[in-house]
Amino acid sequence: MFENISPIWKAEFRGFFLADGCAILLMDHHSRYKSIPLIRPLLVIGLRYDDKSVIDDFKSTLGIGSISFVEYSKYSNTNSRDQFRWYTKSAKHVLAIIDEILSPSLLPAKKQVDISLVRDFCILRLSMPYRYGEIHRRSLLDFYENVFKVRVAKRKPVASYKEDQVISA
Repeated sequence: MFENISPIWKAEFRGFFLADGCAILLMDHHSRYKSIPLIRPLLVIGLRYDDKSVIDDFKSTLGIGSISFVEYSKYSNTNSRDQFRWYTKSAKHVLAIIDEILSPSLLPAKKQVDISLVRDFCILRLSMPYRYGEIHRRSLLDFYENVFKVRVAKRKPVASYKEDQVISA
């Protein structure tokens, strides 16, 4: 899907994502889903409002995703600046970005656990019919509820640094 994008651009996107992005699962409790909510994957990168040209480049180069503006300045209790966000919620697109752009990372970023979990979710979701029913939503919800158990199990305790000690991942 992204074979025409240069490896350097992909590496820069990966860097922005690992620094300012997130891979999460969204739960939609809309009433039309009855008792079982809809779960969707989300990849998002948020940058300061004056970096909108970078966000625009993400959308135009990838050819997918959306852009939103988050106005933090209207809240008096936050120290954050307004930002633009590039995001995508399509399981097909999320999986393609993870497999073709984000996965080759050698950095031991904690975000890699989130990326791996969202990837597994996308594979499960894409194995289901396009129009899926309550039994499929239950399966996705079970996955979602187990994510927290997996995240806790994969966390490593943080070792304290000592001058004579080298800490490796």
